[in-house]
Amino acid sequence: IKIVNDPKYAEIVRQYMIEQSAPKTYTLGMAVAGKTGTPERIWKGEQINDGWYVFFAPTANGKDNMVVCIRVESTKGSSDAVKLAGKHVIPFLLKKGYIKSIVPQTNK
Repeated sequence: IKIVNDPKYAEIVRQYMIEQSAPKTYTLGMAVAGKTGTPERIWKGEQINDGWYVFFAPTANGKDNMVVCIRVESTKGSSDAVKLAGKHVIPFLLKKGYIKSIVPQTNK
């Protein structure tokens, strides 16, 4: 496997993750860069779906990013993980002053 060490590729992935999460902004309460997933596994002969959502957002001081991964076992898909992020995780991180929106708010 050839590893490419070029910042332009990281920016492409970052922009993709922002765009992928844009429709979830209402549910999440803020703009983040994220990706959902629904891995399947077999347990005792049954297919089980888990849901996950990984996202990152700038720290409050803007110097770094905070990365969060949420996994919900035995669910229909990733929407449960997104809802959990929006209802509990992101509000907590905002309240504690750990993160801010990845897309600056514009005043209209």
